[in-house]
Amino acid sequence: FKGMVREVPAPTVVLNDKESAEERTQPSIVVVGAGIAGLAAADELHALGCKVVVLDARDRIGGRCWTDDSLGGRIIDLGAGWIHGCKGNPLAELARRAGAGMHKSAEQSAMYDAGGERIPDEEDEAVFRCYNTLLDKVTEMEKDNEIAGVPDRSLGEVLMGLAEEER
Repeated sequence: FKGMVREVPAPTVVLNDKESAEERTQPSIVVVGAGIAGLAAADELHALGCKVVVLDARDRIGGRCWTDDSLGGRIIDLGAGWIHGCKGNPLAELARRAGAGMHKSAEQSAMYDAGGERIPDEEDEAVFRCYNTLLDKVTEMEKDNEIAGVPDRSLGEVLMGLAEEER
């Protein structure tokens, strides 16, 4: 695996003009956030020879991705449950390097409501079509720069706004 950061030589810091190359110091970097992006950045920087410290506001790593084991012996994975498109996806490569098990999802999967009842296939397909229509609109918005310069929003927030407009 060769990330973009690894395509440049490891950075060095010269404390003053009189130092030789041997006297250069190893850079120290603080990465803020221990989610997938922060951990990936820390991994890349460490591979370049930097001293890295990762800080996070939570008492755990993983950001939105974490495993909750507080349900009396039941374990549930929360956050990113799927890696979409494993070919050329840096998250898939990180998962492989971390030894995380990955399994191909079934082409067809059932959707269930909050009560555990299976949602009819027709309704499932309608939700799928609606979701993809909204994603297409987001792509068009990006192309038209309609969301450029707007404070950062999650994809979920943008989709909820579009869904509200559709009503």
